[in-house]
Amino acid sequence: AMRLCMVSLLLIQGARMGANAFASPSVLLRPALAGAATSRRSLSTSAGPLGVKASTAAPSQGESPAAEQLLDAERFVVFNRFNTRGGGAPAAFEKRWATRKSSLAKMEGFRFFSLLRRVDKVGGVDKVYEEGTPDYMSMTVWQDKECFGKWRKGPAFKDAHGGGTVMGVLDAVWGVITELQKMPATSGWDGLIPMSVPSKDSKIELGERSDIGMPVADGEALLGAECFVAMNRMTVAAGNGPMLEQHWKERETTLSQNDGFVGFTFMRKTGDGKKGKKALPDDVYDYSTMTVWASKAHFEAWRAKHFAEKDKKPAGAEGGFGKYLEGKPSAIYWEGTQVLQMEGGM
Repeated sequence: AMRLCMVSLLLIQGARMGANAFASPSVLLRPALAGAATSRRSLSTSAGPLGVKASTAAPSQGESPAAEQLLDAERFVVFNRFNTRGGGAPAAFEKRWATRKSSLAKMEGFRFFSLLRRVDKVGGVDKVYEEGTPDYMSMTVWQDKECFGKWRKGPAFKDAHGGGTVMGVLDAVWGVITELQKMPATSGWDGLIPMSVPSKDSKIELGERSDIGMPVADGEALLGAECFVAMNRMTVAAGNGPMLEQHWKERETTLSQNDGFVGFTFMRKTGDGKKGKKALPDDVYDYSTMTVWASKAHFEAWRAKHFAEKDKKPAGAEGGFGKYLEGKPSAIYWEGTQVLQMEGGM
């Protein structure tokens, strides 16, 4: 009870200080509920810590000068990662997202949103993830980081996080306490080599919407899936970031020609990773593919076709990217709910 009172006082103070001081419930809650901030470590690319300018050292013999440069970002992708409690918490969590106020569709540079729910079986096979892997993520795709920053610092962000009122914020806090195991964790990624189809051609089938266009959720049953997201996460070996990016830029692909394809981007994490008890299992990855499909069935049809074609090729016919990595890539799958997409696609 004392802890809850302390949290309430912090939130009241934050609401009085205004939007600039009150960034999100997690900023004020972390000292009370999560303890001291965790230490950080740099996840290295060719540039050292992520986000630092690529090395200007001379390329090795046979390596093109372009291979030493990191690619320019063409999108900015933000994930907020959640671990929900058991029982009815996931359905209540989905309802909270469905009923929150949102102005995303009106924001400059917004392109795509979905609340992702982790999928633990693909192709009839159970997928085993590391303990502590998030079971939900919000995924927002922006044209660039600047557009995200404008939303993050503006009134639309405050409206989506309790509206700045004491009761609105306390309601959000109650959701954190009753629905989540721990505080959410945010990660930002530069989107490279994006491909997408216009929303009218994406074949995404939206679930029931209210009169104001919000998903209809009762808090008792999970929402139906409206898209499917496949990610292949990887940790690059020191100095290999530019070569890995160049490999993905130059590879031939017919991905966008497949039925049900919505969008793709190759992502490079921005900022530092975490370590210690507060780190999430996916904090070790600094690159990932992200492919959005209209449904799980569309993804599995492409997957079966892809592996059938791969089996027909002679060994070594297509060079892989594993030589640029530390360890093997790790796939993770999600079904997307509450989709919001713009006409131009992802």
